[in-house]
Amino acid sequence: KDTLILWGIVLAVVVLAAIFLRKERFENVAMFISGCMTLMLLVTACSTALTNGALIPKVHLYISEENEFNMSSDENFVIFVLDTADSREFTSLLEDHPEYRDIFADFTYYENMMGNYSCTMNAVAYILSGEWFENQEPLADYLNDVYLNSPLWEELWSRGYQIDLYEDDIRAQDDSVADNFGNVYHTTVRPNSYLELAKEELKLVGFRYAPYDLKRYCETREIYFDALQVSEPDGTTAGIFTEDNMAFKEALLENGVVMDQEQKNFKFIHLEGAHAPFIYGGDMEYVPGGDYRQNMEASIALTAKYIDAIKESGAYDNTAIIVMADHGYNGQGDETDRDVWMRPAPMFLVKGMREQHDTMQISEAPVSYVDLWDAYMRLMDGKQSDAIFDWKEGDTRERRYLRYSFSETDHLVEYIQKGHAQDLDGMELTGREFNR
Repeated sequence: KDTLILWGIVLAVVVLAAIFLRKERFENVAMFISGCMTLMLLVTACSTALTNGALIPKVHLYISEENEFNMSSDENFVIFVLDTADSREFTSLLEDHPEYRDIFADFTYYENMMGNYSCTMNAVAYILSGEWFENQEPLADYLNDVYLNSPLWEELWSRGYQIDLYEDDIRAQDDSVADNFGNVYHTTVRPNSYLELAKEELKLVGFRYAPYDLKRYCETREIYFDALQVSEPDGTTAGIFTEDNMAFKEALLENGVVMDQEQKNFKFIHLEGAHAPFIYGGDMEYVPGGDYRQNMEASIALTAKYIDAIKESGAYDNTAIIVMADHGYNGQGDETDRDVWMRPAPMFLVKGMREQHDTMQISEAPVSYVDLWDAYMRLMDGKQSDAIFDWKEGDTRERRYLRYSFSETDHLVEYIQKGHAQDLDGMELTGREFNR
């Protein structure tokens, strides 16, 4: 609303100037202001290009669909990430959908799970590495280190796992990153239409900077950019992976899950999940103009199809599965709104290998993504879901959280959660910020 008012004032000033100033004078004033703004933007663009390495040749990594639905007859470990899936919404949905307890019958739902970051890039990097990013180094350097040197990769290799990483974009710029994963290759990239690419880029800019009420006209999706990308990868003919929910569903229905590998297999699969735009219905069908709750229902329906396919393949019993989110969700609104960008409560469900229950278990243990390393190790050791964390129900603990918005990635604000992960009132500022 505030941005609409501001835009209205600017428009009114321009119209009044056009009415009351002589044509020549108005044109001179408009040209002067436009020239100053253009010069300012050019200086900013040049400075950004130079300081962020825009002129340095980039390493392009091709994340292929290769082996996406292939499982091992030995052991499998799957981390299935549904973007923006909030535990508060999942808890609410359990009341309307008792069948969820059957879908996740062999899982434990950690309702009091605390995330680490409010946005995807840092959150996913932490999930994979267990290393905090505090703006102490360029983000690109941090991401390179995550995808190159995460102790998770070394542990998986030592246990004999093949590592497959299905992420929409590995934001790393080191050639050797591709060597860590079975489905990642070097590639050359070019757009098949510069005009269409410009249109999608303008929509993306509008979705970020247009007045809130106009953002709905700026809808764009990752799959639209993928469709404009022509890649020529070295070493594979497999299609490119996309985080698009519907693309994953269609590929799953077409291919099913097949247990045809002997080597142990680790899969990290990151999908758009419940993330905006809200275009999915409860049965994973397109419903333009939907809402967050429908996207959550669609995410659970998609997860159910994936779990059923694993069962049909025969790989379910020898597979440890984590169904999680990168961060929670606090609604949409102004980017400066503290509560909108808090999002501390990601959904987190887990089952161990050969684990069976009559119904889904719920734990209120005060756990955190800080504890994920222990969980990974214990799952690979064959532990059941109720034994992967040291913290138990009834324990009390303070849990760290860093909040930022995607328009202010260089401004991290530290909070401590002193209560339940789903309780925003328990979030207290520590007074520490990490800025760059």
